[in-house]
Amino acid sequence: MGPIETFGLLANTLSYLRVMGVGVAGVKIAEVSITMGWDLMWSGGGVVSIVLGLVLFLFIQAFALALGLLSPSIHAARLHFVEWMGKFYDGSGRVFTPIGGRTLHTEGQS
Repeated sequence: MGPIETFGLLANTLSYLRVMGVGVAGVKIAEVSITMGWDLMWSGGGVVSIVLGLVLFLFIQAFALALGLLSPSIHAARLHFVEWMGKFYDGSGRVFTPIGGRTLHTEGQS
């Protein structure tokens, strides 16, 4: 059984490495923003260069921030709830009975 579980462990490890890769991509996109936008603002091309560089800098930085906040959070939550907790959740226990009132939809009852 051990060698078979190794493949599942490898798949989970690669999934977490993907989360790390998305984080590194966000950092590199922010670095491109500095290289393109910031350098364009101070290249000495006049007002148009400053405005275009500022817009480019802010737009790419906002995209990198959104990617850095949303993507790893969503991927990590999916990994925890879908892949990791599936190893431990067995579905046993008592049926939920709310305080007061009766349930509208219950499996196994007609």
